[in-house]
Amino acid sequence: KLMILCSGGNDILQKKPMEELKQNLKTMIRMAKKKNIDILLVSVPNIGLFGLSPLKLYEEVAEEENIPLLSGMLADILSQPSLKNDQIHPNASGYKKMAEQIYETMKEQGWITN
Repeated sequence: KLMILCSGGNDILQKKPMEELKQNLKTMIRMAKKKNIDILLVSVPNIGLFGLSPLKLYEEVAEEENIPLLSGMLADILSQPSLKNDQIHPNASGYKKMAEQIYETMKEQGWITN
């Protein structure tokens, strides 16, 4: 069993406290761990006036919870107009790129063996 956790975009857009986002991520991760589900955390970038910027809290959560992190993927995709429908959503090509990067990360983690 595997959970790919890519959460927090709406919290960021609604300018909710970062500590609340961090605790929400940890709650979801701990619930999955209790059910022996592997977790891949995907970082969501902060969308600001000057473009996309990484949020350190995803690195902190991954380290504190001892889970792998796929960082920078969404920022990379959303910084390319050809890969997005609007400012915050990938298009079909963007989702394809996401799937490819997630697949490679899953292979690196040993979750896929072929």
